[in-house]
Amino acid sequence: CDTSGVSVTNISASDPVMTATLTPETVLTLLAPNGGEVIPSGSIYSILWGAPSDAVKFDLSYSMNNGTTWKPLASNLVNTSYNWKVPIPLNNKKKCLIRVIGYNSSDIQIEEDISDSTFTIEVVRLTSPDGGENFTSGSMHTIKWLTNVTKRPVAKVKLFYTIDAG
Repeated sequence: CDTSGVSVTNISASDPVMTATLTPETVLTLLAPNGGEVIPSGSIYSILWGAPSDAVKFDLSYSMNNGTTWKPLASNLVNTSYNWKVPIPLNNKKKCLIRVIGYNSSDIQIEEDISDSTFTIEVVRLTSPDGGENFTSGSMHTIKWLTNVTKRPVAKVKLFYTIDAG
């Protein structure tokens, strides 16, 4: 089933059978990542977009600084999805964006779209404590974190804490 040029506009799962209303896409629309996602460094992530029928080729780029600079990701794509090998920055990047540019059959740029808000490429995440806990002075608590793919092995960790929520 070819879904290029089609978007899902209404999904209902109230019955055992899920139904969806498909309507032709009239503008180039980045669907994922579109903001708020936390994507592990070094992982494979599916970038998805919808496109009008006159957009036949696409270029992708990404930014890790809220769009100040862009790095090319892929060009001359003919599908509306791309499996992205997520980069491996030295630390978490919280201001990431994806940009998709559509071209017609004459190689003229017709549209572009950018993530609606930023997403995060996560290298490391604190898992415990993760907020809201109360500790008694002098008590012991295990600190845990998750490390995704890194550029080089983690040789040491620096831990910081605050007593005033700041």
